[in-house]
Amino acid sequence: NGVTIAGGNGSGNATNQLYHPHGLFVDEDQTVVVADYLNHRIIQWKNGDTTNGQVVAGGKGQGNGLHSLFRPTDVLIDKETDSLIICDDGNRRVVRWSRRSGTAQGEILIDNIYCNGLAMDEQRYLYVSDWIKHEVRRYQLGENIGTLVAGGKEQGAGLNQLNWPTYLFVGRDHSAYVSYKDNHRVMKWKKGAKEGIVLAGGQGRESALTQLNSPLGLFVDTLGAVYVADYGNHRILLFLDNAPVHPPDVQLENIKLKFFPPNTTAKIQPMDQGIIRAFKVYYRRHLVKFCLLDQGVCEAVSETTIRNTFKSAGFEKLSAIDGIDAVQQISITNEIISAEDKSIEELDRVLRHLTIESIDDNAPSFNEWNDSNDKLLVINRIINDDGDSNEDQLNDDVPSEDPPSLSECLDLVRRLCFFSTMQQPELHSFIIEL
Repeated sequence: NGVTIAGGNGSGNATNQLYHPHGLFVDEDQTVVVADYLNHRIIQWKNGDTTNGQVVAGGKGQGNGLHSLFRPTDVLIDKETDSLIICDDGNRRVVRWSRRSGTAQGEILIDNIYCNGLAMDEQRYLYVSDWIKHEVRRYQLGENIGTLVAGGKEQGAGLNQLNWPTYLFVGRDHSAYVSYKDNHRVMKWKKGAKEGIVLAGGQGRESALTQLNSPLGLFVDTLGAVYVADYGNHRILLFLDNAPVHPPDVQLENIKLKFFPPNTTAKIQPMDQGIIRAFKVYYRRHLVKFCLLDQGVCEAVSETTIRNTFKSAGFEKLSAIDGIDAVQQISITNEIISAEDKSIEELDRVLRHLTIESIDDNAPSFNEWNDSNDKLLVINRIINDDGDSNEDQLNDDVPSEDPPSLSECLDLVRRLCFFSTMQQPELHSFIIEL
């Protein structure tokens, strides 16, 4: 059962009462400051004293003077200046009140804004939601314009739009988490992003565990779990999104946990999209690089394995040149390779200017392409069915992936040639033949 730390004595304007409380902020010493919405004040409750609160801003009735507030919706503590920053929604402004004893009025930080929620990052940038302009902006204290963080594309349900944004949370990576009252969802906007990611709700205004009804307050812990005040459904929801917050067998009386299986939907678990596939590709590429540097690993690779690997990538064994036998051919090829070493810089220059096609713009960034390359030139996959079969033969059940690009192939062949020359002379002739 919860413990009452503020109010709980019915609605009213006494110091032991609250009247339609909205946003709150908890300081490090467990002091709680509450935006007492219909009492037009900010009231503070010290840790351990649940009998009476202390009015620290407003409290003189509805008004638009600097000594008054009009329906404040949110509040936070700026430790640097030991002051309160308040969403004075009814007066269309954000104001600051000093926490020093005897403070009788505040000062305007931002005006002409229908603010609803506030958040501040560790660099003291202020984030404010505007429920009329359907946007979130980031402000450096002292400026009145700010930088657009989320929305700003008129009211709507698109991933680049907001619909009555309410409360905010800012992560350590400066991602902004926003609850949308009329879109019934919570979204995450990464720093600089043009669109947000749906983290919770967005599937209608109902009461299922995947749905929200006019969400308001939210909090994100250090493990990425999102806590949402589901206002219309009179409950608090915890969205894990793969965060290891609780073990699967956790037993809680007042909290219902729903563990979604991986890849349930992109909306519920956006972090699942492509991660496993990207990791496998990344792992394979680094494994190849490791093998090139480890002599013991290369000694354990059989000739047939190398043949099958090149075959699956679209390479075929060279045929005899005009009746010359294989030994003579290898010798000739060695001479050709030796001659071409003189032009290797020219080859590198050409490779840098390759244009590349059919590559996903969202592909992982571990491909080491030259910065001037916008696209990749991909060679066609060639399937050879010439009867080679042994323990290293590729399994038909193994899913295929896109063949490497031409620049990747040439670079790897050059690495193999160099490696075999320096460390595996007996393998060098076989590499040349391939």
